[in-house]
Amino acid sequence: MTGTKYWQHDANGRLMEGERVTAIDPVATEKAGDKRFFPVPANGTTIEPPEKKAGFDIYWNGTCWEYQEKPKNPEPPTEEERWAALTAEQKAEELRDKRDGLIEDVMWRVERYQTQTALGVSTTDTESQYRAVLAYLEELRNIPEQAGFPDEIRWPSEPN
Repeated sequence: MTGTKYWQHDANGRLMEGERVTAIDPVATEKAGDKRFFPVPANGTTIEPPEKKAGFDIYWNGTCWEYQEKPKNPEPPTEEERWAALTAEQKAEELRDKRDGLIEDVMWRVERYQTQTALGVSTTDTESQYRAVLAYLEELRNIPEQAGFPDEIRWPSEPN
């Protein structure tokens, strides 16, 4: 005698892939004499599930299989929607982080000019370019002081 076909489900009743065949229970078989026992696990049933259907999972409800619609993954919000959902404090923090990154991106020019000047070597940037970078840094530092901050920002242009 071979085992019995059965289908398993998880703790929530969701069908687990593939059919299985029970194995003989040697202890129960020995106790019963000639009878052979093929127990179905607690999270299994001998009732065959229906065919798969697109957009649905199959669940065991305790007496029969049923279809349940798979949850739909919502589209991620657009950048505009994400921004609109932020509080003023969150917007200010993001803008300060962006500003700090822009400052960091040009600080090397200030440091290089100062180092070259201190060493008495010719500078890569002219004094006019150096002063434009300093003015740019000052504009960046003053962004939180702009009238519309954090909802309306005028970002300065990085100098050449």
